Amino acid sequence: MALLNPSEREVLDIVMRYGPVMRQTLVEMTGLTAMSVSRIARSLGEKSLILDVEKRSGGRGNSFKALSINDQALFSLGVNFTQTAIEFGVLDLGGNLRRYERRPIEKATTGSILQQIEAWLAETAAAQEFALADRLLGIGISLPGDFAADGRSVAANALFQELRGHDLAQEFSTALGYPVAINSDSNCATVGERVLGAGKNYENYLYVHLGHGVGGGLVLGGRAYFGPHRNAGIIGNHFPDDRPRPSGIDLLHTLQAAGHSLADFSDLDGLDPFTIPECREWIRRAGAQLRDKLNYPVKLVDPEAVIIGGRLPSDINQALAVEIDQPDFCITCEMDRFLPRPKVLGSLLGSKAGVIGAAVLPSYEQLFPSHTR
Repeated sequence: MALLNPSEREVLDIVMRYGPVMRQTLVEMTGLTAMSVSRIARSLGEKSLILDVEKRSGGRGNSFKALSINDQALFSLGVNFTQTAIEFGVLDLGGNLRRYERRPIEKATTGSILQQIEAWLAETAAAQEFALADRLLGIGISLPGDFAADGRSVAANALFQELRGHDLAQEFSTALGYPVAINSDSNCATVGERVLGAGKNYENYLYVHLGHGVGGGLVLGGRAYFGPHRNAGIIGNHFPDDRPRPSGIDLLHTLQAAGHSLADFSDLDGLDPFTIPECREWIRRAGAQLRDKLNYPVKLVDPEAVIIGGRLPSDINQALAVEIDQPDFCITCEMDRFLPRPKVLGSLLGSKAGVIGAAVLPSYEQLFPSHTR
């Protein structure tokens, strides 16, 4: 895919977010001249990224030409994994989740993950689905961990020690023959929420990722902020490993200790958390912990919203949001009572936020690098 210039990226982004969009509206939103907008629209059309469509308005059926995204132009593959399963999600250029699949794995290692991706690509190509040979923009991988000083070598969660020290983006790109982008699971879920979740409605939010650990992600001024090493949003150090924490893995261990047969996060999807006393108590305790410690990053960043998500089901995310959004949230002194508080929301994407966000990474790196800092 040929790189786009800044003006082309700006126009394509607006069409993706708000389309169908009239050319005159693009002039008003971008500050570009009508001639420039027409030239950019022609260039994007020649690249098959946008289409001219008829849009109707008014009761008499009046119609006019507008620009719309060509959903079929490009696809991207997102990969997300746990200790026992790997997820695949395909996004089209319009940000629609076209396919989702979850497969078991015996152990998450660099070799097993690569083999699973190779198998998925081969099967999809054989089925002639998505025209991957011509239209796959790239592959994004959501990583349970962070990065070393070079911003590329993996500093994975302790449960995935075999991944540590690998430059997975380079290794997988060489092996697979496609551009590969990698980021932490918290950063991936943060951008997934921006594309298809509650984050669509906010320009500034803190995403709290509850999975193998406690992570965070930031969207500031409409752009995802990853930091120079892609490690922004590490908030788990507020919750020491030697005591109960508000992580997804802690919930699994709590329920396992109570006699519930659960092996991985996906097993939580079939439970009604409100009928299980141990789960209700965990939500109460974890919500109180988050309510206390989120005070610090919230005051540092001043977001419009805090979104609770990660690898847990939506109903648990919602329940945690209620527990956090109590009258004492962000109140540590009398002056705090005069300050605005962010809205606290539970992610509706559930555990799919990570795989959706992973699929967004190729477009962030190739089409919209200005979307991140």
